[in-house]
Amino acid sequence: MRILMLGPVNTPHVEHLALAMHQRGHEVVVGGYAEPGLPASSLVRRGIPVNLVEGARIPWLRRLLRRYAPDVVHAQWLPWATAARVAGARPLVATAWGSDVYLASPVHRLANRWILRRADCVTSDSRALLDELRRQGASPERSVLFNWGVDTDRFAPAAPEERGTLRERLGLGPGPVILHTRALKPLYNPAVVVEAFERMQERVPEAQLVLKHIGADPADLGPLPCGALVVGHVDYDELIAYYRVADAFVSIPSTDSSPRSVWEAMACGVPCVLSDLPWVGELIEDGRDALVVRPEPSPVADALSRLIIDAGLSARITAAARTLVIGHRNQAREMEHLEAIYRDLTSRGTPATDAEEQIRAAYERRDAAKESAGAPDYRQPEYLAYLQDLEWQQMAALRAAGIRLDGIEVLDVGAGSGQLLHRLIEFGAARGVGVELMPSRVAAARERYPALEMIAGNASDLPFPGGSFDLVTQYTCLSSIRDPGLRSAVAAEMWRVLRPGGVILSYDLQPSLGPIAAAGAALRRRRGPGAAEWTPVEPLSADDIAALFPGEVLVNRSIALNTSLPAVLRARRGLALALSALPPLRSHRLVIVRKPPA
Repeated sequence: MRILMLGPVNTPHVEHLALAMHQRGHEVVVGGYAEPGLPASSLVRRGIPVNLVEGARIPWLRRLLRRYAPDVVHAQWLPWATAARVAGARPLVATAWGSDVYLASPVHRLANRWILRRADCVTSDSRALLDELRRQGASPERSVLFNWGVDTDRFAPAAPEERGTLRERLGLGPGPVILHTRALKPLYNPAVVVEAFERMQERVPEAQLVLKHIGADPADLGPLPCGALVVGHVDYDELIAYYRVADAFVSIPSTDSSPRSVWEAMACGVPCVLSDLPWVGELIEDGRDALVVRPEPSPVADALSRLIIDAGLSARITAAARTLVIGHRNQAREMEHLEAIYRDLTSRGTPATDAEEQIRAAYERRDAAKESAGAPDYRQPEYLAYLQDLEWQQMAALRAAGIRLDGIEVLDVGAGSGQLLHRLIEFGAARGVGVELMPSRVAAARERYPALEMIAGNASDLPFPGGSFDLVTQYTCLSSIRDPGLRSAVAAEMWRVLRPGGVILSYDLQPSLGPIAAAGAALRRRRGPGAAEWTPVEPLSADDIAALFPGEVLVNRSIALNTSLPAVLRARRGLALALSALPPLRSHRLVIVRKPPA
């Protein structure tokens, strides 16, 4: 597809994102202004056209849109998104960076509220910033997390002998190296870093401080203490060398949103000292993945000293932090996620398939009949017994498979109103994401369970990168998809977004014995046209599930007293449990399948 990226053309974020999409085979064009004080953009010599603003911004943007006719426009920095939308850019992705929200003037706050309601998709790289964007008007269904990611092959720890060679090449001495790669602006508290370093030198006199300035112009910080130096702009590969020789990394801005430099340092095996901002606690645990402090000289100096003096602490943090980056900040997965966002935006307006429309219509009829006699209700003993049995059986199956919910990320496909997904969160899962075809159910889930991330959409094209979730569940979703091609597409997407070593949990209808199925059909006919609507289904056998999910089967058991049996049998919990002990009387199958490790 053809992508027009807008923003400051010579900043690392714009350059690296444009290059990533270019390398993935997309036609990328970049437009915007050159940020003063930074080197000129390197994109042109890498085959990406760069268009600098000429004259008034809005007319210039309109000319750019006519000239390139992009499939999608991606604006970095909210003021650029506002200008792009005024110029008529559609579909439009607006990415907030942090200070364009946290430090916005009153006028820019008004503009932000305007664009957040009008962009086709709003992205941020931290949940704290995403929550703020939603408070200011971004709708939950059109706002998503997207992180820049880290290439963990390039950003990797150096061997001990390699560190010595790199230090010599970079002109650094043998003492411990403290690295700071953030801009030398007041927002990033460079004066605090320098003062903390001076205090630290009282305990570690041989320490060195490298202030890696991102600008091309020299920085004026006044006299620096002995052992501190400012390094100007260097090539990206040279920047990696600085990470790989550092003994500690410090990033203590006053506001921020999941900066890429922190994740790059962690990937290179550098223990970090971070300011106590909201984004940090989303994934990073103080004392395990980094040391988190107030951005003041004394606590920063103490934290840096601990990392240098206590080799055991430094080693533990280094190992945990790199594992965290590999698991949650994989660049390939993040770029796949962004491509999925683009694909979703460019495909909107395409008519749904007949199968999708049939499913949607069936569920609309069912939802409209919720108050009819016979509709599932928590006040019905048989329905409550059914849910309780499902939950007990599910947890027993997870235990039998050796699956712990603590801290994992879960995706539920066909999540309905979110009840079953919410219970997994209550049992220890760290994150619950639900995809549901019916927008009304998504709205109900968001109101009832605000901790869940509910998305209205088609599960045959999930908007997540491959390997995003530890556990992917579906509860009678696949049996409601009667079209074999669509069912296979949904299962393939579930398998794609599952992490290597992760598991699928499938709970679905299985074929009933002929007499029981006939009895159920007769009972539904007797209820007449005023009864609750039953959606058409296609039960799945164990072989059907095995064909959809080609991994190691950890659990495969039939459960639940058949729903076609008279309600009076299921209303009595003891009787229902006794009857469900007979396999021919069970209506559902619970299967857990593990995806092979990478």
